[in-house]
Amino acid sequence: MAVSCDSEDSEMERIINAPGRSFLGHLAPSIIPHYPYRDPEQFLQDFERECNPGELTDHWFMLTGVTQSVFNDHFSEPESGPFSRGCAFDPDLKQLLIAMPESKVHAVAATAFSRMVDRATRTVGMEYGLNNLGAGSFESATMGMKQADTAWQPMRIIPGRDYHWPTMVLEVALSERRSKLQSDIRWWFRAPPQAGAVSIVLTLRINRNKEEIIIDKWERSTAPDRGHLKQRVVVSRSQRAGNITIDGAPLIIGFNNVFLRPPLTPEEVDLQLDDEKLEFIAEMIWSRQYLDTQ
Repeated sequence: MAVSCDSEDSEMERIINAPGRSFLGHLAPSIIPHYPYRDPEQFLQDFERECNPGELTDHWFMLTGVTQSVFNDHFSEPESGPFSRGCAFDPDLKQLLIAMPESKVHAVAATAFSRMVDRATRTVGMEYGLNNLGAGSFESATMGMKQADTAWQPMRIIPGRDYHWPTMVLEVALSERRSKLQSDIRWWFRAPPQAGAVSIVLTLRINRNKEEIIIDKWERSTAPDRGHLKQRVVVSRSQRAGNITIDGAPLIIGFNNVFLRPPLTPEEVDLQLDDEKLEFIAEMIWSRQYLDTQ
């Protein structure tokens, strides 16, 4: 299902597909706070300054001047604490994006979406065919490191395929801005050394001011390292009537794209997140938003 792109979508696609290896450059200080990296002690002070445990939205800040050796020495190994919060490292720009502890809404959204993907795989007889990799980190020799909110790859071994990389990823954003998602999508389509490794990038945007979620499906285009917006689903609810409206459903995930093979039986068809599954995701998110504001 093709998407009719508006000017904002077209600009986002231009940024995603621009030449070059860097990917954090569009996250300017006007969008995300920037701090120059000086030493570990200064970083901890900056982290404390940005930390707000009661914050109900996602929050990041950017460290500048982070060399590869600084990243390797201080940020690549820790599994907990502030030094483990680096979620994207751009070696070309020497920038490290620091993610503050995620909001509960963010976590619920990723979990609910994963559950519905699992249900969709059962419907097509592929319950044990897709491996949910969770929120792991991925590293590229040329484009640094990035974490996914959720990632998937087929269980079946594909000869010659680099199994360090997923076929599909999900990125969740609790914000009105799309700048962070631009850098996410750009990285996933450019970082893998093997052409076509990541076939689908799904983004889920949660509107903080009203009950609305927007799910975009980006697919790798025929040109190398380029992505194209293929489908958009909008789930919303009127505060007055309480009716849920879904535009653009079902969300269709190509069987070949995630399993890396054509269907072999009549049961094996494209995965679909229909109205029921999309309503479940939205209700889970809105319920958490309501609890967090009480």
